[in-house]
Amino acid sequence: MQTRIALFAASLALFALSGCVVVMGPGWYRPAPPAVVYATPPPCPQGFVWTPQTGCVPAPPQTTPQPVYAAISVPVLNLRTCPGKDCQSLAALDKGRMLQILEVKEGWTRVWSPDAMREGWVDSTGLAAY
Repeated sequence: MQTRIALFAASLALFALSGCVVVMGPGWYRPAPPAVVYATPPPCPQGFVWTPQTGCVPAPPQTTPQPVYAAISVPVLNLRTCPGKDCQSLAALDKGRMLQILEVKEGWTRVWSPDAMREGWVDSTGLAAY
């Protein structure tokens, strides 16, 4: 009889440890599913980036855009604080001066003038390709 009790206890312990259904008294007990644990992804080697779908993949090449320049094509072009005729004029730029293009917006171009060491907006119609 003791052998049967010991065998039953060992079987019960084995089921409990394996996550199976455990008999407890008159009802059945099902253990809760294990909690989901999100681990941080492993670090990718240099030149690779992490994506959730595929893991570490080669990083896209980093390209630095080349600066774009334009020349002033009118006798005098006002460098302004904002894009508009009502904005304050910072400087009067002469024809032929080279400007670096930073942004284009609704007929106005934000530029950097290396000669004047200033940034501002000019009317796009006064510029020609350099």
